[in-house]
Amino acid sequence: MKKNILFLSLFLLSFALKAQVDTQFWFAIPDVVSIAQGHTDRPIFLRIITTQPATVNVSIPSNPLFTPFIANLPANTVRGFELTASIDLVENRPFGQVNNKGFLITSTTPVSVYYDVRGIGDPAINQGFALNPEIFSLKGSKGLGKQFYIPSQTSFANAVSEARESIDIVASEDNTTVTFNLTAQAQGSPEYQANQDYIITLNRGQTFALKSTTGNSSFSFRGSSVSANKPIAVTISDDSIDRGGSWDLIGDQLLAAEKWGKEYIVIRNLTGVGQDRVYIVAAEDNTNVMSNGNLSTMNRRQQLDIIDMSTTPTVYITSDKPICVMHLTGHIGFNNGIESASSILPPLSCGGATSLSFTRNTPDDFNMYVLVKDIAKGGFTINGNATLLTASDFTTIGASGWSFANKSFSIAQLPFAVNADGSHTIANSIGNFHVGMLSAFRNAANNIVGSNYAYFSNVEQINTNLGANQAICQGQSITLDAGPNMSLYVWTRNGVAIGGNTQTISVNTSGTYKVDVTQGTCTASSQMVLTVNPIPTPSITTVFNPTYCTSDASFLLVGTPAGGSFTINGVSATTFNPPVLGVGSYTIVYSLTQNNCTNTRTINNIQVNNCIVKQLFIPDLFSPNQDGKNDKFLVEGEPIADFQIKIFTRFGNIVYESNSFDEASTVGWDGNFKGQPQPAGVYMWQISGRNVSYKNKTSGNLSLIR
Repeated sequence: MKKNILFLSLFLLSFALKAQVDTQFWFAIPDVVSIAQGHTDRPIFLRIITTQPATVNVSIPSNPLFTPFIANLPANTVRGFELTASIDLVENRPFGQVNNKGFLITSTTPVSVYYDVRGIGDPAINQGFALNPEIFSLKGSKGLGKQFYIPSQTSFANAVSEARESIDIVASEDNTTVTFNLTAQAQGSPEYQANQDYIITLNRGQTFALKSTTGNSSFSFRGSSVSANKPIAVTISDDSIDRGGSWDLIGDQLLAAEKWGKEYIVIRNLTGVGQDRVYIVAAEDNTNVMSNGNLSTMNRRQQLDIIDMSTTPTVYITSDKPICVMHLTGHIGFNNGIESASSILPPLSCGGATSLSFTRNTPDDFNMYVLVKDIAKGGFTINGNATLLTASDFTTIGASGWSFANKSFSIAQLPFAVNADGSHTIANSIGNFHVGMLSAFRNAANNIVGSNYAYFSNVEQINTNLGANQAICQGQSITLDAGPNMSLYVWTRNGVAIGGNTQTISVNTSGTYKVDVTQGTCTASSQMVLTVNPIPTPSITTVFNPTYCTSDASFLLVGTPAGGSFTINGVSATTFNPPVLGVGSYTIVYSLTQNNCTNTRTINNIQVNNCIVKQLFIPDLFSPNQDGKNDKFLVEGEPIADFQIKIFTRFGNIVYESNSFDEASTVGWDGNFKGQPQPAGVYMWQISGRNVSYKNKTSGNLSLIR
């Protein structure tokens, strides 16, 4: 029998609280056993706590048969919505299948929401008191996420066959794909086996219940994984665990793994060996966990059990990667059994309340666990009274900087609210604090028969994310943004301070950039690596003339280093082809990219003209015999630019060469080479130049006759 309605109006912070205070909550109600011995699952309530006026809507979006509750609530109000009459519509069963039973609670202003299983026995057999109570603290947006890992007690069996450990899942969006991998078998048709991936699809408000097949504690769901492609919420419960003859329901709504922390404190209630226990689950491999100076290294989905707190009043836990911590405690009950209670603990490094309201829901034992920084332990008041919780009530926890108090309060100090509508206020004028509350329920014989335990504290986190590593090019810069609304920004590059107390900085130098941000008591950090790559230096190795004719031949475009690409007037090209390009002015660009950095080289204003083709007359033969007729080989026609002529023997030897049209057309070749007459025969000529045409030939044969 666990935490009941012990706490009912909540805290005010300078920034939004997301552990229990929010404007939207998703919740899957677990199935709880109800047996003839009076160990029941009813009555059940959703309880809403306001700090300001609110319009609240309680609905099951996937089930039109459920009539929503809508209420306008004044400030500082506790309102219970009883669900007992609809218990078959709301408890998440049958198991191993999709159900339409997910609750959505919305509010126009931030509120707190708790699910309360009273578990009151049968008055007809003198059991008109809470035998199987439980309270589930809804986490709002902190309870929504895409990855969950399950903590679980591993020492105590379920007392009756109907009572089992369960995982209850609710989807917040349509077409949500959920993957679960369990560490123990779960009920279904067929059963869900351990260490296998199973995939289901849920729509908005639909639920899925995973209930273990055995009550043997050796087959718990510890370390099981539940993930989704869209946000889901997950409830855990373990029904009627048997500790020395006392049976109790324990459970809570989980924090999503992405909302876990790295610093926790557990405060012991029971002093006997093995009576208080701690369960720690890791989200990542190679997670180093320190618990009171003892180092443990855990991998993803592993659970560390601390099974004895009898020698220490607290356990101070830190880690280098996020972890989840669950605390199992309770009260000594009838025949020295333990009336169990458990809670998911809040991470300490961020958040906490400066003021909160609560309700004492039991006339019996009522304890507060209070955690506060040493410097603030003297700043408490309860209902304005500074004597109810003083600095002397606190004990320093080693070198952690934290102090704790575990203090009980009498009815005279904190009156009991029979209808759970009376409130008290605890506040601290110096700093933030975290509060857990542990309550007991007694029967007519004054035996404790039920136990409640819950933390009511802000588990808010701040986040900063500089994003993935980036590479830019020399001369470029990027802006790093650490996010808005922080009170302090500290920037470093390679460990050296840069910039100022600003949300953004512009950077253009390679290095590891880190930002540490602070908001209130919350801190966060992020880092990224920036690589600045050099700009490449391409060149165009093809030699261009300033002008070409549409009749000119094409040629390859070549650039260095290789690997780039050419464009001609913006069109991709590998050759310069005047006949295809046509008349116009052309810009040739060679573009080269290396390490995602691009540079170009450009040649502008290459002209292609529609040139008039000039005709040349080349004789077929000549006879250098000094008779005054055809004594020389002469080229006739209009002068052309870039003229060159060569005459070869049939063996390829040059016997005449000229780069002057005037010389070739007036002096020509006289048939000699180096003063020696060349023999009669067939020779080959070759002419090149701009706008050359000789019957569409640029070479031919020549006969020398003697």
